[in-house]
Amino acid sequence: MIRNLTVSYAAICALILLFAVFAGPVRAGDLLLFPSITSEHQSEQDTELAAKKFIPAVDIFYTSEISQTRFLAEFLKSSREAELERLEFGWRIMPGKTLWAGRFHNALSFWNTQMHHGDFLQSSLSRPTVANYEDEHGPLPAHISGLLLESSRTAGDSEINYMAGLGIGPTFNTTLEPLDLLNPGHPGKLAASFRLGYHPEAGNPNQFGAAIGYARIPLRNALIDPVSHVLVDEVRQTVFSTFLNIEKNNFHMIGELFVFDDRVSGAGNSSRYSTVSAYLQPEYKIGESGRTTLYARVETTPGAANDGYLSLLPEFSPHQGLAGLRYDITPTQAIKFEAGRTTRQDSLQFNSIGAQWSMVLPL
Repeated sequence: MIRNLTVSYAAICALILLFAVFAGPVRAGDLLLFPSITSEHQSEQDTELAAKKFIPAVDIFYTSEISQTRFLAEFLKSSREAELERLEFGWRIMPGKTLWAGRFHNALSFWNTQMHHGDFLQSSLSRPTVANYEDEHGPLPAHISGLLLESSRTAGDSEINYMAGLGIGPTFNTTLEPLDLLNPGHPGKLAASFRLGYHPEAGNPNQFGAAIGYARIPLRNALIDPVSHVLVDEVRQTVFSTFLNIEKNNFHMIGELFVFDDRVSGAGNSSRYSTVSAYLQPEYKIGESGRTTLYARVETTPGAANDGYLSLLPEFSPHQGLAGLRYDITPTQAIKFEAGRTTRQDSLQFNSIGAQWSMVLPL
């Protein structure tokens, strides 16, 4: 049934795209390229962790608007993957409210909905471990395929916004695997999220808020829970999160706190785990030009080893500390240098250094 719904959904999206192309002139449109080249070196390695990495990538982002209709697409190609990351069709149902249908970023993670896939958009070279995408051993469903409602309204000098998403979440097969719109062979189950944000001053980037998410994650192959030692074929995950984003003069700080409630079940047995994960990243721009940014980040998930779901992700990193520097060569081009210390779920510990060139290229 889910597969039939997916096929029908894809057909509807194709019809909407044809309408968007032929209905009339596009009122507003953007085509952006985010190329990057990343080189990393780690002091320790295993079968999955190469001692040296050299990763070229390009993220292609396109958006357009026709009357009340909006379209957004994002495709990522690198030496490690090629994936249609986002495909969304939106309708402005009223001022300040847009209803989207497609594959979108889960509102549960503030970092993901702010930075997306373009490396140039984030100050740091790397992402917080808890905000990693599914194929990078992230523990959260980063992509949902279904419906997303976005709304914002002003209240005096302040602004309140929310995002509510409902759709198909990922399956699990060594890592989380979201629904692939180009090859929907393994659809997942229900996933939903809701986020509420508050700007004390409308139009100002300063913001704080909270989110809640739920996902039923079926395992493609049953596994043994490393903590309770029972056979697992499904994870029911509920996550509560809070976030803050502060910018004042040359100072910027972003941070999130996640509370996981993971229920793993199979063969008539179930176990429940509660785990907290958090990161904080302060940044400071040097000088009046602000072209040089110093940043640091600390991340911790102290109870990861006792969480039966997180234990299924051996390359998830519950502890990490790093520091780095970003230099903006031009307003559209930057280089970054980063060094850190990481402890993985499988007890592998290593030091790392990395460098990255990234840019945004409007077309």
